[in-house]
Amino acid sequence: MAARPPLNFDSDKSDWKEAKNELLSMSLEERRKIYKTDYISLDQVPVWKHSGTTSAKPFYNVNDELNQKISLFRGDITKLEIDAIVNAAVFIEPVLL
Repeated sequence: MAARPPLNFDSDKSDWKEAKNELLSMSLEERRKIYKTDYISLDQVPVWKHSGTTSAKPFYNVNDELNQKISLFRGDITKLEIDAIVNAAVFIEPVLL
C-alpha cells in the first residue's frame, strides 16, 4: 500500500477533521515546525495580577489559583500558541435623554 501524502494545512481543500486529527497526533515540537510565523507560547503571556488599591471591600475573596488561569493580552492574537480565546467585549446600549 502506498503511503498517503502529507496533509496540506494551507489548502482549503483539506478536510478539517483530518487536519485536526493530524495536528492532535503531533508532538508540540512537530507542530511548531509547521507554523508559518513566529509564535507566542502560553508561558510568555503574563497572568492576571491585581494592581492598585481600593477602599471598597471586594464582593468576592481573591482566588489566586483562578487568577493564574486568567490573562489579558494586547497584541496579535493569531500568533498565540493556545487553544481558545475569549472575547469579553461588552455592548452598552445607548440611553436617550
